[in-house]
Amino acid sequence: MNDINVTRWPVFILGNYRSGSNLLGRHIAHCYNAKWLNEPTRGGRLADFLEFYKTGNKHFVLKVMPDQLGLLKEVDETFASDCFKIKIQRKNTIDQIVSHYISTKTNTWVQRTKNTEPYSVECIDYKILNWVANVIDINNKYLDTTDTNFDYSLFYEDLDISGEEIDFYKISKPTNFEEIYKEIQKWYIFRLTNTVTLL
Repeated sequence: MNDINVTRWPVFILGNYRSGSNLLGRHIAHCYNAKWLNEPTRGGRLADFLEFYKTGNKHFVLKVMPDQLGLLKEVDETFASDCFKIKIQRKNTIDQIVSHYISTKTNTWVQRTKNTEPYSVECIDYKILNWVANVIDINNKYLDTTDTNFDYSLFYEDLDISGEEIDFYKISKPTNFEEIYKEIQKWYIFRLTNTVTLL
């Protein structure tokens, strides 16, 4: 998948955490010179979103997660409208959970430089891991079962977008990535086989 042919505005991207939705949204906004509005209910972005929304300008790209629907009237109005809808997911759930766990532990959600200093992630915090897995599972369940008609349904693994043009890079892995991955993989497989879930 390379370029998205946007045929109407605004663009609404609905995706799970660590699915490439940020990269995709920034890429589309860059290509079409559109306003990029990322998860307005988080990170102190609400005021900027509401200010732009009130202008009535529809030339924007808005990205949210399923668990953020129902939190803000303006977001829900946009989703319910005849906007250009894109769904993006990740095929490998364990990869996704590992990525979200590492980002949660390090509070690193984007990387704006190509190279970073080496770092490691401390031993697994299973309380955080359980919360992360529940978030991923709940959002994936919504995306798998929604009857919304999307203009594009995409997967992270099929994206062929270079983030360098917008100074957006894949987050560098910690030095103990393999150890972290194997431990989370073992835990998640056990969780699945024992039907331990909060869904």
